[in-house]
Amino acid sequence: MLIRIIFLLLLASNLSAGELIDNWPRGKTEKMKYEIKTLKPRETVNYNYVEISRTKGDKDIFIVSQTLDMPNQQIKINSKEEYAAKDLRLLSSVNEFLLPEKAVQTFGTDSLVIEGRRKNDSLYITSNAATAEIGAIPLEDRFTTSTGTQLIVRSTDFSVGQVYSYSWVNLLKFSGQAFQKQTANDSVTSIVEITTPVGTFNCFKVANIVPGAKGFSYYTTDSRHIPMLIELINPENDEILMTLTLQEYE
Repeated sequence: MLIRIIFLLLLASNLSAGELIDNWPRGKTEKMKYEIKTLKPRETVNYNYVEISRTKGDKDIFIVSQTLDMPNQQIKINSKEEYAAKDLRLLSSVNEFLLPEKAVQTFGTDSLVIEGRRKNDSLYITSNAATAEIGAIPLEDRFTTSTGTQLIVRSTDFSVGQVYSYSWVNLLKFSGQAFQKQTANDSVTSIVEITTPVGTFNCFKVANIVPGAKGFSYYTTDSRHIPMLIELINPENDEILMTLTLQEYE
């Protein structure tokens, strides 16, 4: 459940690449480290490492890599995706789950790999485990993955009061059910000041649609739109259930 919530909260919107291309020169790389603190039902701490880069070579693509490290559960997830820079269309997605030894009994391996490859206008999903999901999903406009939202947020033209629609698929799961496209709407509610170990910044506050809860994401108001803080909140009592906080940025 934790994996699904984390990447639901990382959702952004608007798949226009114009602003991103203008502010992200060829060869540029950004690295971020996030602390993921779950407060309920018990406090646990995990980490998410993100690297976004734009290539220098003949192919103009963005590469989004991230590692979700969950030491208490002995799980590590490595994800790497490639997107065409001109329109941010997904080209490929490779997601490796490094699992405890006991996972061999369920999946036949302790290293589960789920891949998505673009063929024409569809994303074809395969896996190295027979118990994992496979299938195909149409690649329509305003479509991304849970990992790709790390890139998509950088191209969003935020303004207070606007609502953004998007669709996505979460490849960072292995529930035994088929992968399905999800749709949601995010809304920019205000501009607030946010402080993390990286510093204090004015940020757009974005309300996220999260089943069974409500979420807020905070992105810097400058052209980088760096995700500074993400909160998962119990809608019944406004109690914070989980936070994802930027710890390091370079």
